[in-house]
Amino acid sequence: MKFLIRDDDTCAFTAPEELIDCYGEIWGTIPVGLAVTPFRIPGDHPAVPHRVRGMTDPLPLEQNGEITAFLREQSAAGRVEVLLHGYHHTKPRGLPEYVGATDLVRKTREGKAYLEQLLDCRIDTFVPPNNGIGREGLQGVVAAGLNLVNVPSLLRHGIRPFHPVNLVNYARIRYYRTRFGMRYPHVLVFPDHREVDYFAITPSQEMARLTDDFHRCRDRDGIFVAAVHYHAFERRLASGETIRRALETLIEMALATPGIEFPYFRQIWSC
Repeated sequence: MKFLIRDDDTCAFTAPEELIDCYGEIWGTIPVGLAVTPFRIPGDHPAVPHRVRGMTDPLPLEQNGEITAFLREQSAAGRVEVLLHGYHHTKPRGLPEYVGATDLVRKTREGKAYLEQLLDCRIDTFVPPNNGIGREGLQGVVAAGLNLVNVPSLLRHGIRPFHPVNLVNYARIRYYRTRFGMRYPHVLVFPDHREVDYFAITPSQEMARLTDDFHRCRDRDGIFVAAVHYHAFERRLASGETIRRALETLIEMALATPGIEFPYFRQIWSC
């Protein structure tokens, strides 16, 4: 079994101390995939700090020298793997950025190149803002040579160009959903990229469901991607536990699992 952490929303208004508070105790044991937005437009989301809330101009990551240096150092040390998390992380027309925005092929290439140069790292993984991706968004991901922590619909809405492998992968997903009551816990291979699903630790979740998903994934030697937001660690699940405690519980379960692996995302794509 493989266990990975995907943490979304690191950007120009993130403080290193926020990430250290979340992950300082596990760095060195489990690498953390930080999904980073290169040119964040703050907007008015409640998670945006008051000092920048409501701003509509892009904030390039490099404007925050502390987080830039921190990410560069942590990436070089192998504690962090930088993932691309959109471009502006806005919601045009009320839709997730990679569903409602335009010019996404250029933006994806530009965002990837910007972060790679700024942080002196290689990026081959994309996490769509608000977990939404449409046809042009997927085109941008593929054109930039990225793989996806998300599994868009295989048959509906014209998101993907048709290929016979879509039907094969759809059958795999349906089999696991019907036979085991779970998401497909392995990498899906397409002709031009790869995808893996995730398990979101959000206020709508319950701890019992998360632990059941973990056990099902473990029993099938799968890949468990725990998806969180650093700024939401003190929010509570529907079952009452904080997101921080839920992630800690899953980490404890992972550490107690014989033969567990804690790879980087780039490693699961090459399996």
